[in-house]
Amino acid sequence: EDTEWMTRDQIKQECLKPSRNFVDIGTTGKIGKCYVEVLKCQQLPNLDVDYLNVGDKTDPFVALMFEDCLVRTDMLWDELSPEWMPWTMRAFCFHMRHPSSLLFLGAFDYDGGLDDHDGIGRVVINLGNFRPNTSYLLHYDLHHDPALPPEESKRGQITLRLRIEYPDEAEAAKASFQPPPKCIINCKTKKTYHVLKYLKHGPVDLDHGSMDSIKVYVGELTSYWIRICHF
Repeated sequence: EDTEWMTRDQIKQECLKPSRNFVDIGTTGKIGKCYVEVLKCQQLPNLDVDYLNVGDKTDPFVALMFEDCLVRTDMLWDELSPEWMPWTMRAFCFHMRHPSSLLFLGAFDYDGGLDDHDGIGRVVINLGNFRPNTSYLLHYDLHHDPALPPEESKRGQITLRLRIEYPDEAEAAKASFQPPPKCIINCKTKKTYHVLKYLKHGPVDLDHGSMDSIKVYVGELTSYWIRICHF
């Protein structure tokens, strides 16, 4: 049989349909479940510029870190506005240990060689801001460089669907008065470690002293000074 290709409009409609399979992640969590579907990214920068191969573009995938878990979507070749279909690896069910844990998402340019996957942009979501048993269609800007103003550091957008379920909402509310637990993720490869590091800190780790982190703090102080002088 001949392959039938979907039109652009059909792809957009198919992308928004419910995912066929959710991957269970973090089965030790008992407080609730967080369902996340990575639907699409838009207007990603091209990090695979190759003057010898004009058609070469970013090969994107999205990685998600939640508590002690790390997962990722399928990678798509040469696509600056990727859309993941319902049958692909895009849907995850995180078993939650705390109702206010942070969900870290980042888009990456896949590298099949020895180099690390290049971080494109990231966003951090506090799950404590969402009502349970409600489906949210969320759109976030992806940001890369903390030294730049938000508009200048923006590197495309990400769209996802999110839903939280608690078997006992009273227990979840009680648990929210305690800080989220500290979690450890073991990495099998150096590439995985750098993906985790980018998700948690971005391109500059502000928790450790370095010239890059000092520049970020100096830039932040300078922006405050400019605003004060302006008034």
